Amino acid sequence: MDTNQNSELNNRFELGLDIMARLESEMSLLNSSNPQAEPDPPMGQASLTEFMSPPQYPVTLPSLRGLLVNLTPLPPYSIFVGSSHDGLPILVDLRNAEAGSILLLGEPGAGKSRLMQSILASGCLINPARKFRFCALSANLASPNSAVSQKLLETPHCYKGTSANSNSAYEIVVELANLVEERRYGRSLGPAILLAIDNLAEVVKSFDVEVLSLLAWLIKNGPAVQVWTLASLDARKLEDVPSALIDGFGTWLVGRISSLRHNPGLPDDMLMNAKGLIPGAQFSVYFEEEWVQFWIPELE
Repeated sequence: MDTNQNSELNNRFELGLDIMARLESEMSLLNSSNPQAEPDPPMGQASLTEFMSPPQYPVTLPSLRGLLVNLTPLPPYSIFVGSSHDGLPILVDLRNAEAGSILLLGEPGAGKSRLMQSILASGCLINPARKFRFCALSANLASPNSAVSQKLLETPHCYKGTSANSNSAYEIVVELANLVEERRYGRSLGPAILLAIDNLAEVVKSFDVEVLSLLAWLIKNGPAVQVWTLASLDARKLEDVPSALIDGFGTWLVGRISSLRHNPGLPDDMLMNAKGLIPGAQFSVYFEEEWVQFWIPELE
């Protein structure tokens, strides 16, 4: 990969070059998987019932490790989010604060835990521990349903991991907030650090006002000095999380949300897009005034 290509990957949250190519590719896949489907309505005339039909898998999802091998070399301090419909990688450069902290939003079964595990695993596979480390907070880190697996916790990239109701959770937030403050005043940056919060609505129940204030500050200001927050949230519990935290997330990765009724505060275009996503496999991100869909890779 030449210098210009590396520069492009390092300076933006890469979602591909041609939105129309994505849409054409998606329509081709969907039509080939359902040859009896009726023709699509003209642009702007899609009805609500169109989004109510249960989606089907159009492709076999590739493995994370296989994707990363094919994309080698990737720039350091990158994390891999997913693959767009035309195969282009979606990356976040952890040295570029433009994307901001990342919120994974969706209903139960949308694939939030799987996407979080994939993002963390990609950071570990792409980067040595001296360039990328993560901390993990979960409502119950010991649960087999936790988005941060025991395998990830045992990697050298894992700095700390704990359940939210322990004193260690408070200490992690305070430590990272202090680190951000130190880095803002000129200390060497060291590795990029990602704070992974599994099930944000449940985690914040264990925090007092002081810790919530620190966490909100961390979510908003951390990416500027390579301290990022990646949090998952059940879309039905969006209003259970203080708005100061939600407002700090610069990028929302949105999975399947099938019910408009339980999510009155979300934008209509987001909800209409989210209703058509494949649960457990597909998310979308808002980029250049479009909802761009992408696939979550298989972990193994």
